[in-house]
Amino acid sequence: MLDSFNFQTKHNISYVPKKPSSSGIQLTLEECKTRNEKYPRNHLKQVKFDEGVINMIALDGLPFNIVRGVGFRSLVADLDAKITVKNRSAYMKKINRIIKTRTKPTLREDLKKITKRSCHFSCDIWSTKRREGVLGVAAHFINSNWEIKKKTIAFKRMTDRHKVEYISEIFHETLKEIDVPADWVSCSQFTLYNNTTEED
Repeated sequence: MLDSFNFQTKHNISYVPKKPSSSGIQLTLEECKTRNEKYPRNHLKQVKFDEGVINMIALDGLPFNIVRGVGFRSLVADLDAKITVKNRSAYMKKINRIIKTRTKPTLREDLKKITKRSCHFSCDIWSTKRREGVLGVAAHFINSNWEIKKKTIAFKRMTDRHKVEYISEIFHETLKEIDVPADWVSCSQFTLYNNTTEED
């Protein structure tokens, strides 16, 4: 942890964290022995923390690298030093497991309850900071209660040039993964502009 943060270049202020007071409550021998121990991975607090990190990343669209941040880890340590912040790969595996065991089965069940006339699929392409193409696919449909719903189906990494044939291939493979009948997509229309692709 940094001893101080100097913002004088732009803000003309300096922040120095306060040092712990020496007049605090003295720890017991047992507390001294256990204060640096980490919770087991199946401990309720550790499990709830891991779930909270996953929800934060998913709901706010944050990069997995946030768990590597010095500020984030320092915050967690201040709140509860026994919490273990796992690496980005661990949280990626957890989210992929949730998608496989919960999200996709639920999506399949939702799509079974509607007809092809009430469902529309769309896709869009973005580029990462490393200039890697990513194809996002979403389903838009009306359920039995006449409510408009939107479900993100998948994000697919693109390893080839953004040609119509290649995009169409990935798009249809994605729909096949969630058991969308082939006759649901009878016509494809692509519009290419500003490195963005959509399909109806």
